[in-house]
Amino acid sequence: MKNEFVKKTLCAIGLTPKEAEIYSLLLYRGELSAQKMSTELNISRPYAYEVCEKLCEKAAVTRITSGRNVLYMPNDPKILLSRAQENINIFEKALPEMRRVLRASYSPPSIRILEGKEGLRESNNKLLLNNRKKYVSIGDFEAAMKHLQHYDEVFLKERIGKKIHVQVIQELSKASKQLAATNKESLRESKFLDVLKNTQTEIMSDGLCTWIFLYSQARPLSIEINNELVSQFFYKLFGTLWERID
Repeated sequence: MKNEFVKKTLCAIGLTPKEAEIYSLLLYRGELSAQKMSTELNISRPYAYEVCEKLCEKAAVTRITSGRNVLYMPNDPKILLSRAQENINIFEKALPEMRRVLRASYSPPSIRILEGKEGLRESNNKLLLNNRKKYVSIGDFEAAMKHLQHYDEVFLKERIGKKIHVQVIQELSKASKQLAATNKESLRESKFLDVLKNTQTEIMSDGLCTWIFLYSQARPLSIEINNELVSQFFYKLFGTLWERID
């Protein structure tokens, strides 16, 4: 009964069933040859030898050679615990990335539609709360300023305080050029596309969330898409366009 518990425990920390069986046998019997183990466990000698060599690689067993005789001796089980802990540490470091991939692959997009200037402000505040190191934006800057003129000063101050950088592709205008003159202190990079003028639209993304702003005169809208897969796609598309603009 105790032997079965030991084997199950060894499997739980990463040994295969046969490795656990041989290591458990060595714990109870001491030093044994591959031939002796094959007889005890009713397996072939080459297979017993192969498993013992894998246990040596895992530092669970030590090979003792005396002339033509080869014996295998079990090492302190604490070594196995240390190796298991190392694997757990490696897994924990990889866990955030694995969860990110899972969310991006299987989470359906969460979409919110926010109306009015209050909705525009709420979306911009969400970007600040996400606290990403950088976001990108493409669209009609003058249309945005008509709805967010006073709020933009507050947003800019908070964004700089959080050291959030931005890359902007905007329409070519007098106002946009004046804005570009403050790029360095505003943690901003700007490029221009004249075709964006009077589009009354802006798309913004921080890699986690994407916002589509519709700056209609009657009632501005913010469409918020909470989906990393969508956001990363737009991020890459923006980067390609950015590189192609002189």
